[in-house]
Amino acid sequence: MRVRGGCAILWRQQGVSQIGTSPGRRTIVSDLSLAEQRLLDEFARNLESAGVYRAARRSRVPVARARQIVEDLERQGALVATATSELGGSDGVYWDRLGVDAKGRSMVLSQAVLAIHGVSTLAQETALWLAEAGVGTILSTRAPQDGGLASLLSARFPALRTRAPLRTRPDVMVTVDAHVVEPLLARRLAQEDVVHLPVVIGEAGVRIGPVLGGGGPCSTCLELWERDADPCWPALATQMRTLPMPDVEHLVLHEAAASTARAVIDTLIGQESRATAPRTGLNRAGRRARTRPRGGPRTRWRSPARSPGGGRGPGNVTPSACARSCERRRAGVSLAAQFSASKSRRRARTGPP
Repeated sequence: MRVRGGCAILWRQQGVSQIGTSPGRRTIVSDLSLAEQRLLDEFARNLESAGVYRAARRSRVPVARARQIVEDLERQGALVATATSELGGSDGVYWDRLGVDAKGRSMVLSQAVLAIHGVSTLAQETALWLAEAGVGTILSTRAPQDGGLASLLSARFPALRTRAPLRTRPDVMVTVDAHVVEPLLARRLAQEDVVHLPVVIGEAGVRIGPVLGGGGPCSTCLELWERDADPCWPALATQMRTLPMPDVEHLVLHEAAASTARAVIDTLIGQESRATAPRTGLNRAGRRARTRPRGGPRTRWRSPARSPGGGRGPGNVTPSACARSCERRRAGVSLAAQFSASKSRRRARTGPP
């Protein structure tokens, strides 16, 4: 038995103790005697099944009263029966402190398969952050002699898997591109319904997301939103594809790598709805901007609904022509079948030739 997350036990005043230092997650225990407050101090160490009895004897609290205090704290979630060694390090202790199933979270990450496309410094640092967070398999789309990440990851994390059987589908694919998302790769990932997190390094900062696929928007949705924002976007994007990787401040790259790793982990664990995941931008001033695509009727996205307070809320995505196309693709309807169906409808309206 132990205090959840190794939280500190503090005295607020005589007769009142507190478990945890964070105001939003602390547990306050009141109506205690001086001996019972000393009993709580004994709980700061891991207690075995017979430890409550010994702690009660040391603090001179009746055993029945000590067990009652333990049961109350267990109901409130302040005390748990598992050992700290089962949490798997400081990350597990942190999430256990927040009330998350740290063991289950670690298992999800260890079984996850991630793929990274790109050879930039940002791609390398993102892969290292994800390996340190416990992702079990990280694949690189480049061979080691072409700047792939397998050699770097294997040297730093020998237990990490950098290979997978043929036809393995990654749970999330991260692409790191310069100026604009590579359209051919993004379209292929959308056709195969692979969850895709695009990261774009621009002249003024780094743009992360939104998460594409997996029931959310697709790359075509993103392109149509860009076109609605700037009618000249297709011509600009074609030219930007030929530009080299821009130079960006190292601190911005470090922060962007950490933010990308966090977005990947949140997607793997499912903490954020992919259909409403915003973009995150990091500019040269170190400011973080989060935006959601808004466009005209051609795109999957529409303006967010107004919140009760009158401001803009996150809203809900509304299907449009692009969204219906995404849904048909996920349902396994081929483009040929769609074309045949539309041709039949035209014949039905116009009659035989």
